[in-house]
Amino acid sequence: MTSPVKRAWKLQDFMAHGASVNCLALGKKSGQVLATGGDDKKVNLWALGKSNCIMSLSGHSTPVESVQFGNGEETLSAGCQSGSIKIWNLAVPTVQRTLNGHKSSITSVDFHPYGDYLCSGSLDSFIKLWDLRRKGCIYTYRGHSKSINSIRFSPDGQWIASGGEDGVVRIWDLRAGKRISDLTQHTAPVTDVVFHPHEFLLASSSADRTVNFWDLEKFSLVSTTEKNSSTIRRLTFSEGGECLLGGDTEGLKVYGWEPARQYDAQPMGWGKVQDLAVTGTQLGFAGSEHGPSAMFGPPPSMKHSQDSGFSTLDSYSAGSPVSTMGRERDQIVPMNLSAPIGLDMEQFLPKSYQTHQGKSSMSESELMSTIFNGHDKMMAVLRNRQRSLGLVYMAVNNKNMEAGIDTALSMNDGTVMIDLFKSMLGQGNVWNLELCSAILPVIQDLLQSKYEMYITTACDTLNLILRTFGPVIKNNMKWSGGSIGVDISKEER
Repeated sequence: MTSPVKRAWKLQDFMAHGASVNCLALGKKSGQVLATGGDDKKVNLWALGKSNCIMSLSGHSTPVESVQFGNGEETLSAGCQSGSIKIWNLAVPTVQRTLNGHKSSITSVDFHPYGDYLCSGSLDSFIKLWDLRRKGCIYTYRGHSKSINSIRFSPDGQWIASGGEDGVVRIWDLRAGKRISDLTQHTAPVTDVVFHPHEFLLASSSADRTVNFWDLEKFSLVSTTEKNSSTIRRLTFSEGGECLLGGDTEGLKVYGWEPARQYDAQPMGWGKVQDLAVTGTQLGFAGSEHGPSAMFGPPPSMKHSQDSGFSTLDSYSAGSPVSTMGRERDQIVPMNLSAPIGLDMEQFLPKSYQTHQGKSSMSESELMSTIFNGHDKMMAVLRNRQRSLGLVYMAVNNKNMEAGIDTALSMNDGTVMIDLFKSMLGQGNVWNLELCSAILPVIQDLLQSKYEMYITTACDTLNLILRTFGPVIKNNMKWSGGSIGVDISKEER
């Protein structure tokens, strides 16, 4: 039921671009920054409460169709009509990555919760998963028959939900690299999808003017709202997941899902709503039209804050209390997961790659210069490595493998030991217990290396030792010297 009391305030109304505004996004971390993209091929950044553009990013050759902030608001993605995506480092600001692969306009992008990956949807009906560290497409998901309208990572980063013009919501498993479910109850194009922050629940809106709630344990429909008078374009759950907020051309709607019902509605003159953001107790909404862009304050049940242009949400109270899913569920999609502990993926990349990763495009001469940069130093390293391996080879040929190991150990070079271990893995006849005792300390050091090749080679070598000499080691561990005298062979073992 709509309240006659004014509960929303327009914070700003401004001209964002010299041409049509195609897309906009609010920063989800602070809720205090806005990015807009337009037909003028620019991305403009705005601080809420200020009328002047704080940053303007150029580089696209076609109109910008999609923008999205990274999780920390330090990066920004911008997709254009030609299918190119640029990742901007806002601290510098420079283009950190340029991702090419889509054949048509970018319609939706989302950053992985861990920040190293990005998914994108396009008019070409494909979804692409990008590795932002290595500047490449990991996987292309095919299944939609028409363009993609919305894509979202699950809070744990293991699934992607997509909604398209074909009216289907599809769930994709990143680890399996395949589609795991098609949710087909909508009768018109899907406009937005959003995961519940704590429950195993997904909400989707459609041009059929309904909002569907999906059980992601059984991939079944939980409930459907009654038809609205207009299409819900954007969805977001409240931070605690108590209710769902939906924006259409008329205003803001607040929903519950079991059973599906509309708690409240607030008329808003915001034109084409394009983003909703919930940050703590602050809520922001932004829309655009052919004219000034507009940013609005709080939705229903908000108290206006005297300290900022936003409003604060103490508690939602519109009739009966908001219910969550009726039966008890495992919270399989938690929001508060963190990246793997103690693993910095950047350490596994060459420093030269990290140095040059900010460059978006280079001429042929610049590219050749980059390729040959450091070539002489690398050749010197490789020649020294070849010389060291030659000395090890001579020691093995002139004496035995133990002499080769001693020579390699005296060089104190991990790369030489790795090359030697790799050559020995296929020669079971060269191994003995004396050799094993000499290289075990080296294996221990390699297992603590930051380089993946060192770790895997050390593991393979250790595995070979245990498989070959495991029974001998076990028997000698059980032996208790009960016999008279000294058994020389046992003592050696």
